[in-house]
Amino acid sequence: MVKIGLRTFFMILSIGLHLASAVSILEYLFNLDVNENEDSNFKDLVIKYGKECEEYQVVTEDGYILTLFRIPGDVNRPVLLVHGCFGSGDSFILRGKKSLAYALAEAGYDVWVCNYRGTKYSRKHVTVDPDRDDKFWDYSFEEIGYYDMPAFIDFILEKTGQAKLQTIGYSQGGTVFYVMGSIKPEYNEKIKVLISLAPIAHFYHIKNPVTRLFENESRLSNIINAMGKEEIFGPRSGERAMIDAICWSPLTGYKICSQFLFELVGYDEDECEPKFYYKLKHYVPNSISKKNVQHLLQLRRGFNRFDYGPERNLEVYNATSPSKYDLDKVKMKIVLYVSKNDRLSTVEDGEELRNEFSNVVEFRIIERDEFNHLDFIWAKNMDKYIFPHILRALEQYNF
Repeated sequence: MVKIGLRTFFMILSIGLHLASAVSILEYLFNLDVNENEDSNFKDLVIKYGKECEEYQVVTEDGYILTLFRIPGDVNRPVLLVHGCFGSGDSFILRGKKSLAYALAEAGYDVWVCNYRGTKYSRKHVTVDPDRDDKFWDYSFEEIGYYDMPAFIDFILEKTGQAKLQTIGYSQGGTVFYVMGSIKPEYNEKIKVLISLAPIAHFYHIKNPVTRLFENESRLSNIINAMGKEEIFGPRSGERAMIDAICWSPLTGYKICSQFLFELVGYDEDECEPKFYYKLKHYVPNSISKKNVQHLLQLRRGFNRFDYGPERNLEVYNATSPSKYDLDKVKMKIVLYVSKNDRLSTVEDGEELRNEFSNVVEFRIIERDEFNHLDFIWAKNMDKYIFPHILRALEQYNF
């Protein structure tokens, strides 16, 4: 398999990101199909696998129009699934009948799958155009936790008539609940339990080569800033064209891009076979804001609010440095699942996070040694390695 070093990656990334102004040429040269296939909609996939699916629009306090999917079940047992960055609600159905959303529906849960701001299902706002106004993209995971999660929770509870719900957050999908519980503590009472898969709050113990990637935070930020836009991986962007041309090539895509992906998340080729890898073409990456990416990079320094720089911080926070999120205010029950081969959400960081919370009711290291960051949502055999733990935790903390 081809090996790609970080220096080569930075060169490819820099070139690709500067192609944003030449997207039409790339599409012509590579005959890129930016349209999705007939099975690329979450609702269509759910129906394809034999379940009913409902779709709702939820409007946040700050005007974002978000899509929320539902696979109807027992209204007394609502479960909210929250995807990670670069993903969407599709993440929870791509393995078909071996997907988490399907497994929960089979177990009788009322399954709600959200799509927070910026994803392909939630590129709408009551006044702002995401394709023309940079203001739409002025957010990080803090705004998702502060605005989007409360909006989803309130909608679901009103629709089901329940006072509380259970939730499962993958990667950044757990992070946004830490934020919400910290700065909107009244919402802790609305969560029976948060199951946080591959939890992320800080990157103190990330593994090589990811460590070197974060050590180049300033260089990465310069590359991102050089793009001259606030949205990354937009539907017709140069960086999206680069991904299409390189990563989805039948001849070289899996050999090159899956190898680099494994460098970041941990190697586990057995659980991400070529056939499934190429299926991802129609689902990832989703758009993400520049600010969100930069905020994630800043987590190397700790679980802090966004750092604008000393002068801007004074205006926003009345201090030269951003404050830490107060995890003592996060009172909801939390289950943390980590894996030894995850290079982003490491066991060591998970253990530190467990000690920072006062309410972790379960901390588990997944038994499979090769289990990586993406295996939590896409592994071929996740129904064996992790679903039994999730279903048991949901049953145990359903109060």
